[in-house]
Amino acid sequence: MRQAYPTNGGGEPDFYRITYISSAKGDIGKAELDAILDVSRRLNARDAVGGLLLYHDGHFFQCFEGPREAAEDTFARIRRDPRHAGLIVLASHPVEQRRFRRWSMAFFPIDQLTSRQRQDFVDFTQVEAHFSEAAKAGDPTATLIESFVGSFRGLE
Repeated sequence: MRQAYPTNGGGEPDFYRITYISSAKGDIGKAELDAILDVSRRLNARDAVGGLLLYHDGHFFQCFEGPREAAEDTFARIRRDPRHAGLIVLASHPVEQRRFRRWSMAFFPIDQLTSRQRQDFVDFTQVEAHFSEAAKAGDPTATLIESFVGSFRGLE
């Protein structure tokens, strides 16, 4: 059965994508990460939100999308989560087409990423402020973010 999504008034789906990085407050062990993923997958499936989560060395990278209201509600829940510090939005924008149709929340351990994906992840976490300001200014850095997220296409 096909999921019904809110529309933008013109009959087209009103999808929204949010990409952010943050630092973990305290240690996030495997059990806590598994709990985060379990809750995220359950809530995201309920809300028709899909995405990708990466975590390594105290840093989160997440990109998720869904109906705009659901995506914004999801992000509000993340902002309230006490496990995040220094949360920086890298990109936040409407999208015409979903990238994560089948993932309620995918997770890849850092050792399963390609060397290029690992380097991009490290670059994002090392220069957080630069990417945040560049994304706000419409800088070509936004292309780097989309390229990185797009590199997971085909794994879905």
